[in-house]
Amino acid sequence: MTTADDTRRRLEIEREALDGCEAEPIQFIGSVQPYGWLMTLDLADDLTVRHVSSNLETLTGIAVDDAIGRFVDQLLPRDIVHTIRNILGHSTIETTRENVDVVTFDSADTPFALSIHRTGGLAILEGIPANDPPGLIRRFNDAQRVFARLALDGPLEQMLTAAVHEVRVLLGYERVKVYRFAPDGSGDVIAESRVDDIESYLGLRFPSYDIPAAARQLYTTTPIRIISDTTAGGDVAIVGGGAEVDLSLSILRGTADVHTQYLRNMRLGSSLSLPVVVDGRMWGLFACHDRSPRVPTPGEITLAELLSWSLSTAVATALRGEADERRATIAAALDALLDQPAGRQTGMTLDLTSIVDQLLGLTSSDGLAVVTDTGIATHGHTPSRDVVATCIAAMRNPMIPAQGSARFTTELATLVDDDLGTSRGALLLDLPITGLESLVFFRDEAATSIDWAGAPSKEISEADDGFRLNPRASFAAYRQEVEGQSNPWESPAVRAALDLVDGFGRLTGHIELNERVDLLVRELSHRIRNTLSLVSSIAHYTGDAANDVDEFIALMDARLDALSAAHGLLTDADWEPVDLGTLLRRIARPFDRDSSEAIRLTGPSLLIAPGKATTLTLLFHEMFANAARHGSLSSPTGTVDVEWNADTDGAGTVTWRERGGPTVAPPSSAGFGTSIIRDGAAHELGGIELDFAPEGLTAVLSLDARRSGVEGAHESVATATSSVRLGEALVVEDDFMVAMNTKRMLEELGADNVTIHATASGARHILDERAVDFAVLDVSLEEGSSLEIAALLRSRAIPFVFATGYGSSDANLQNLGALAVLTKPVSPSMLAGVIDAGSRPR
Repeated sequence: MTTADDTRRRLEIEREALDGCEAEPIQFIGSVQPYGWLMTLDLADDLTVRHVSSNLETLTGIAVDDAIGRFVDQLLPRDIVHTIRNILGHSTIETTRENVDVVTFDSADTPFALSIHRTGGLAILEGIPANDPPGLIRRFNDAQRVFARLALDGPLEQMLTAAVHEVRVLLGYERVKVYRFAPDGSGDVIAESRVDDIESYLGLRFPSYDIPAAARQLYTTTPIRIISDTTAGGDVAIVGGGAEVDLSLSILRGTADVHTQYLRNMRLGSSLSLPVVVDGRMWGLFACHDRSPRVPTPGEITLAELLSWSLSTAVATALRGEADERRATIAAALDALLDQPAGRQTGMTLDLTSIVDQLLGLTSSDGLAVVTDTGIATHGHTPSRDVVATCIAAMRNPMIPAQGSARFTTELATLVDDDLGTSRGALLLDLPITGLESLVFFRDEAATSIDWAGAPSKEISEADDGFRLNPRASFAAYRQEVEGQSNPWESPAVRAALDLVDGFGRLTGHIELNERVDLLVRELSHRIRNTLSLVSSIAHYTGDAANDVDEFIALMDARLDALSAAHGLLTDADWEPVDLGTLLRRIARPFDRDSSEAIRLTGPSLLIAPGKATTLTLLFHEMFANAARHGSLSSPTGTVDVEWNADTDGAGTVTWRERGGPTVAPPSSAGFGTSIIRDGAAHELGGIELDFAPEGLTAVLSLDARRSGVEGAHESVATATSSVRLGEALVVEDDFMVAMNTKRMLEELGADNVTIHATASGARHILDERAVDFAVLDVSLEEGSSLEIAALLRSRAIPFVFATGYGSSDANLQNLGALAVLTKPVSPSMLAGVIDAGSRPR
């Protein structure tokens, strides 16, 4: 009877065996296959030979001891060495093996085709027999036709079915099959071409440990892997001094005994593998098999490498086509959400009911839970709402498999003890959208079977250095019944889920941008209506005071000019607080007699809120107009002195003094000007005291901070919610000079590296490429807005600030998770204040 301790020990042994397999240094194997020879050349010592394969003398007649330590031009013809030096200067020499030429040694009959590549401080020079068969050029021509066909062969499965046949014809192997790797590393044979009397593996699955993760990683940079003879007596060693030789790109790289035995167990004499690499990751593998030993010629190797690159390109193109169709479906579904009546949206919480079927189809799911900030809604086959919440908590465990922002499992019951109903698999998506927190897709139990190429059990033996994984002895079809699990979350479904995250991010930006446009339109409409009301009021009171049409026109022109000056100043300041001194200078300009002493304006910087600037403009316009008509400015020697100060609590006082004019007496009646001066100041600004002394008018205007909107500093810093580390910083700004200035400030504040970009799409690419610690976002960009980037940063818990020319009080911006909303121009002190506030322990 098997006990829990027995099971635990078996799992420990399997883990040790797998770890040993994964840790095998396959690129530093220290040997090469015996059909060719190898030299390493020291790049720092004029191409001195440092290592050679031990079969060098057998194949070339050059003794090993005579080669090591000598310059390569003492061993090879001068024209060959000249070509080698030229090739080593190519920019791709560390990632691509290049052909050199053919050389024949005096003491050997066989000519050798040379190829070379670079790794670290060494150049790896390899020679293989140059025995290309007649008609090889025709095969290259046929390959060109194949490349053209692959690009036109329709859906991916159809293209791969054609590709395996064409590869078998071009390379001459008895069987060609293509694996597609699943997220767990196992591989399904999805297309195959073979001669009639060799076994078929079509439709079978190979376990992940047949091609360990280390081998799959190496395949991403190696276009071809050849094993020429599984029956040979073994590889030949590389001898010489210095560090181990990295054979990652070597065509002759030796083979591990376990791999050779694996192929012998498949009754194969040779193999050739062509990886399919898409976006830097291993998507699949074309495996070419023959029951006899087979040494490809140099031309066939070059042809195979071209096939590898073209197959990867063809698969990538087909996948992009599928992705485009998938994204179009997602875009259409999300566009439908934008057409929902406003009543079906609360804040940013969208009603997904109308597109549930499309979402389930895209991810091949049986149920969906929509998690919002107000609760959980379920559709189709899902656990109860309480259990959904438990599932979400369990799946946020870092040990759960993840791809991007998607986490998924096929064995939900091993994570959650509650009643799951029919659900056994789940895929969790956290969304960058306010109010809509997560989507959880569920799959029912799949009581199904998997057809393996041989039983997937691990065969383990104990060696002196621990437990080792043995190659499987049988590859006969083996059916495994699967219970208690869902179907695996294959790449297309996971990719569809990730595309949904991107789509919701763009939808967030679109909706929030529309809301912002609506806000701006409403604000503009509000301001226009207020302005029209103001003009109507001015016209009414001016008409009452004017004696004739000419006087009415003159008074209206003057008052509207003053109003226009105020609006021009506010527009220049993007309707942010304006400086009192600047406002007064604009108002006083029409009354200035070109004498610097007639009107004197003195005082510190004092900012007036936009809503109060109009009242102050009209008030001081009337005071200057009265001074010009009846007061000091009506006399050639009269003066007006306006002085102001700012108190520590943000309030201020403005003192007006007229001197040198006619004798003053209090007005007998209150007209429009007097009403503006007295009542307007009292109602909106804080009050005014008027002293009509005979020698001249004195007025003291109080600017109450609570009523006049006086601001002492022009910064808006929100409370930081997380610690700020500049490190790698991102600036999204479409004005180059502004972006460069922001970059300079961040560097002065301690950023290690600052990247700038002008568009949201470029910023999204940067965030997908590397980690970012801090960001500064210009809200309005030439190509849209940065709101979708803000949502993405928030979803990844990356601190950021907005820099905007619209003003710092926009609630929509302040609710998007920014540390601060800063008003342009952003100063170093503003950024430093945000960073300091965000870095303080809370």
